[in-house]
This record gives sequence, structure tokens and C-alpha cells, in this order.
Amino acid sequence: MAVAVSGPGGDSSIQATPSARMYLSIAMAMVGAMMFGLDQGNFGNVATFLSFRKEWCVDRYGDRETCIHLKTAALDKEWEDVFVMWGATLITLGAAAGALLLAPWLANKHGRRPCIAAGGAICFVGCLMASYLSFGIQAVFFIGRFCTGFGVGVSCFALPVYNAEVSTPSIRGATGSLFQLNVVIGGFVACVITLLNDHWKFGMMLPGFAGFILMCAMPFMPESPRFVMERNGYEAGVKELMKVRSGDVTEEANSMREEIKKEKDVEQVSYTELVCGNPNLRKRLFIACALVLGQQATGVN
Repeated sequence: MAVAVSGPGGDSSIQATPSARMYLSIAMAMVGAMMFGLDQGNFGNVATFLSFRKEWCVDRYGDRETCIHLKTAALDKEWEDVFVMWGATLITLGAAAGALLLAPWLANKHGRRPCIAAGGAICFVGCLMASYLSFGIQAVFFIGRFCTGFGVGVSCFALPVYNAEVSTPSIRGATGSLFQLNVVIGGFVACVITLLNDHWKFGMMLPGFAGFILMCAMPFMPESPRFVMERNGYEAGVKELMKVRSGDVTEEANSMREEIKKEKDVEQVSYTELVCGNPNLRKRLFIACALVLGQQATGVN
């Protein structure tokens, strides 16, 4: 079904028809969002598993009496404040590091697709290190937890951008909201699986399964047409756009080219100017950050 899309001047003349590959690309991106949710929802339950406490608590933070019984294990301050706390915290630190250090370079220089695939691969390796390849070594477990978060951060940096740039303009807003929805679905799935299966290594691998899918599938997905056009020129961008559209893509491609030209002429704003300069930009930044911080404070994500 063809859908009318408003151009830069509000003209509803651009006809864009989504193709099956577009929907497949969006679905694959949502696997990355679920990876984030699985990463957020698995550890809390896994940390209570008897098999997990036998592996990591006994003879390290207590004896069989204090570690095996859940109530006494919860009272073990060193177990809770060292192992469990760092096991949870390193995920967040890793995600922040991945999103700040590696992801911008990968996504802007090599493309959204390699960034998402690389994040999935790093998450998969990290989950292996924190489960089947930990070999009972605490340092390996902690490094694995950090790598798991690092991979999630790398993927999630590019996922919303890729999702928006692959989608037709008419459904871009709707598909954008799918990211948060699938994060929550991933968290729910992690909770259900860890309630039904108490094998701690399997529970720790849950984000890695999603990462493995991204690692294997993303190289076969189309790249962002906007990224390709910006990096390799108009013709290359049109060719990539045709992979995610059916029919004539000329008008949408022309609109994309005009938007890229306009953005190149826009003055770049530094972080200092964003915070200390234009009051209107500062207010928008504050509102966006407050919404994200508020969501995080609820404990849902």
C-alpha cells in the first residue's frame, strides 16, 4: 500500500511503499532492543538461584550454611555488597562505556549496521565469559559482565537511528516507539524464563542469545540509506534505499539529499554551548534528560 509522506515543505507528494526487507530490518533491530531488556531483567533472578550461590558464594563469601539458604545469603553483607552489587553495576558501566567510546566512531564512520552487529558480538562473548566460560574465576565473571553491558551500549547507540533511517517517513514515529516496547518485552521474557529455568549459566546467557542473532543476521540487512548517501553519494544512497522500498524512490531520495545538504550548512553546537549557551536548547536538553532519568529511577528499565 502506497503511503503519502510530507516532504520538507509539508508537501504530501512523496510516495513511499515499504518493502518486506524494511520490515525485516526493523524486526532485527528490535532483537537488539530485546537484548537490552534481557540484559536488564536476568541478573536479579539468577542471583537468587541455588546453583549460582553454590558456584560463587560458597567458600568465597561464606560457607554452605550461610550461602545456600536464601535468607542467610541475603544477610551476608560482603556477598551482597561486593559480588551481587558489582555483578549488577558493571553492566551499566559497560553500557555507558560502549555508547560513549566505541559506538559513535563505529556508527558514524563504518555504518549503523556494523555498529549493531559488533555490539551483538561483544555482548555474546561477554555472556559466555560470565557463564559457560567463567571457569569459576571471579575476575573472568566480572569482565564478562562489563563486556555484556559494553556490547549492549554499542548496539543500542545505533539501533534507534538505524530504525528511523530505514523506516518510511510515514511510519517512522510508530516504529521509533517499538524500541522501548521491546526493551520492556525483553525484560519480561527474561523474568519468565528465569522463573521457569533455574540453571544460572543459561540465565546469564539470555542477552547473549539475542546478541548472537544480531551478530549473524545484521551483516545481511540493508545499511541505512541516509548513511550511505551521506558517505558514498546520491547514487549509492538510491541503490540502498531501493532495498527497503518498493516502487519509485526518486522523490524520497531527492528529499533525503536535500535534508543532508541542509544539515551540512547548519552550525554545529558544542556541548558547552548546549549547556551554557542558547536557553531554548538548554531547556530541551534538560527535559530530555529528566525524562530518561525519571524512567531509570522507576527501576523498570
